[in-house]
Amino acid sequence: MHLYLHKAAKKLGIHPKLLKADIKNGKLHLNDDGCVDCEELKVLYPDRWEQAFKGNLEYYEGIRRTAAQLSGGEVDLESKRLYHVIRKLEAENYALKKRVKQLERKLYNEVH
Repeated sequence: MHLYLHKAAKKLGIHPKLLKADIKNGKLHLNDDGCVDCEELKVLYPDRWEQAFKGNLEYYEGIRRTAAQLSGGEVDLESKRLYHVIRKLEAENYALKKRVKQLERKLYNEVH
């Protein structure tokens, strides 16, 4: 899996300049699309990676597997349409879960 440099920096909670410095020093590689390999990020920033993607790895892996299935062989238009509907609903679900966590943290901070 690959992420755009700025998206990776945002997910890890670090400044993009730090990732650019790692690229310049040869610790991290940027592909032609401007993306970094997530496996390299896991090695360089294991704690931040774990924190950023703790509950979401299964979600991202599911997206990758489904996309691979749809890109290989003959897939009818209805299957592709259903795939897009499912992914849209999963994204909405993810956003709602994230919002619930934010509200729970806010509530916890107000109580304590």
